[in-house]
Amino acid sequence: MPALQGSKNYRHLTVAGLDMASSPKNRGICVIEALVRPPCNVIHCGALVLGSGATDEDVLSLFSTVDVVGVDIPLAWPLAFLSLLCGGAEPSLPLADRQLPSLESLRFRIADLYVKTITGRYPLSVSSDLVAVPALKMRLLLWRMEPEARKKALEVYPAASLARWGLPNRGYKGSRGASVREEIAGAIVSATGHKLTLTTEQEASLVRDHNVLDSFVCALTALAQIYGLCDAPNEAGFHSVPPEEGWIWVPDRDSLSRLFGWEEHRAGTGAPKPPARRQRAQGSSKTSGAIPPERA
Repeated sequence: MPALQGSKNYRHLTVAGLDMASSPKNRGICVIEALVRPPCNVIHCGALVLGSGATDEDVLSLFSTVDVVGVDIPLAWPLAFLSLLCGGAEPSLPLADRQLPSLESLRFRIADLYVKTITGRYPLSVSSDLVAVPALKMRLLLWRMEPEARKKALEVYPAASLARWGLPNRGYKGSRGASVREEIAGAIVSATGHKLTLTTEQEASLVRDHNVLDSFVCALTALAQIYGLCDAPNEAGFHSVPPEEGWIWVPDRDSLSRLFGWEEHRAGTGAPKPPARRQRAQGSSKTSGAIPPERA
């Protein structure tokens, strides 16, 4: 990092992204160190860690050493699903008067509906799909953490972040998606005005492994959320999100250019203008944390 790191006028942040999976070999992990000039102009940043194979102990250590972690896994379950399991869907009413929950409400949260408006498709259902297993694993890891560490987790969804940034959000996974991953990685680095520095091996890892690329997107999304550049529920048009369901943080369309001053960088006009939206400190929203407040 440059010598400005010690200046009281700059903020030094370490953000992380975790592409969670049941097996450590399929977990992508990214740690980015950033030097930020108020209100939200990133002066320089670089990846300290970018790879795969994070063990449970690596994840626990990650949460204890960084400022915030963008996690690509559901961190909560649909409220209707939880109510059904606890007997809440069987009220003491005559059968003819009962209003049973819809299958959709049992499978998807309000946050999942929000993501569908961005990507055109639902994320995998945490209550009825294979993603439930790594979600349970993540919850177990969160239970092993101190309360302050748990609060660092933000649920994000890389495909939605990519869609918001106008980048390909399908067809980039697996061996056939290498060329798409290369396009995505190159576009993101370019959109930072090349203020984000990566080693040759780190750049290669983004193309080689979609789990690593997802963790990279998770980390940048977490950085955007710190500076209020992601939609809160009310800003997304969802005004009644149960705290138990949490929220999926999706960055604004221009969040990268506003963070890194890319448009101004190209035009040579200096630092970007302050965000029009009031900045939200991480954890300020009732739905921003990993664990609902009453369960933390």
